[in-house]
Amino acid sequence: MIWYDNLRSVPSASYYVQQLYACNKGTKTVPLTMNGKAVAGNPDQHGLFASAVSDEPTGDLIVKAANVSDTDRPIDMAFSGVKKNQGYKTVEITTLHADADAENTLDNQNAVTPQTKTMAIDEAQDWTTILPAKTFAVYRFKK
Repeated sequence: MIWYDNLRSVPSASYYVQQLYACNKGTKTVPLTMNGKAVAGNPDQHGLFASAVSDEPTGDLIVKAANVSDTDRPIDMAFSGVKKNQGYKTVEITTLHADADAENTLDNQNAVTPQTKTMAIDEAQDWTTILPAKTFAVYRFKK
């Protein structure tokens, strides 16, 4: 997961995936479904995998999603079972994406690194985004 020589070290893409899971583990599992089924790469889910947790200390809702297909996928997040979106005003989106042949090396340490952006959302509405092909993303909804 980490490449190194006598003087340098560089995290691999696998390291960053593990880091994103560890830093966004939450405290309580939240049900997440697509057409009534867990989002677990079922044939009708077109390469999507996802899970959700809430983080009680911060009040954040965290959705982790992977698109393993070769096609960008639209994602509609409907906050069913909660009072609309619980007053979430922003979403922090961290994505890990690169060409299939890209890898971090000692001489090219930033070929695959997480990218983070924050955007405002309408707290009265559900939320829609596009998950690019071959991308792992963490969506952290904040109040």
